[in-house]
Amino acid sequence: MTKGNPMNDKIKKAAAEIQQWLHEHIHMLDEVAKSKARIEVPEPSWHEPDAEQCNWDINAFANAQGHEDALFRVVQDARSRFWLEKME
Repeated sequence: MTKGNPMNDKIKKAAAEIQQWLHEHIHMLDEVAKSKARIEVPEPSWHEPDAEQCNWDINAFANAQGHEDALFRVVQDARSRFWLEKME
């Protein structure tokens, strides 16, 4: 079975749109909301598609101490949904 182009299976979004989606979903997490943490979400950085068929990643969050596992889950969810539009 041949797998299709991952870009066709994902929603194309600009970096700022992915960043906003991540910000909203991270701050909706119970553990983040309860701690009142204000986690700074950077824009995703583009790269060639990786083994997970994703072409972007997040390099570092600010104020994420103690929430790393939850952030990882949100980022993995977003990476499975979105294809970063490459700015030329």
